[in-house]
Amino acid sequence: MDEKFDFNMSEFLGAIKPDNTYIAGYNKDKTTRDEIDISLLVPSPFHPIPLYGEKKEKEMVESIKAFGVLQPILIRESKNQIGKYEILNGRNRVHCSELAGKTTIPYILEEYSDADAQYVTLDAIIQQRGFVLVFF
Repeated sequence: MDEKFDFNMSEFLGAIKPDNTYIAGYNKDKTTRDEIDISLLVPSPFHPIPLYGEKKEKEMVESIKAFGVLQPILIRESKNQIGKYEILNGRNRVHCSELAGKTTIPYILEEYSDADAQYVTLDAIIQQRGFVLVFF
């Protein structure tokens, strides 16, 4: 008997209910997330990797339209542009959120030195894309 496996990801994700544990980026009441206006964000000077290709970008835009941004971006105050924030982790989420018509995005604001910001950014790239960095 040849049965087709039928799985609806939207229904599956809709059945997931968050518990009362703390999740980074949420307000103290744990019901809403802090969001920042996308116009206040600038790319990190430490991010050497290009944005996603067209296929992955399209998939992320559709996901954001359906479910919103599920993981907050990581930012720090810009040292060069007053009132702006550097994106240390989440540049593709920001770009795809704009394409999805969003004007705000959930975030986590941290204070990092330039060295730590560079480390955090590169570590996120390695974890996400599986790159291996070689230092000489």
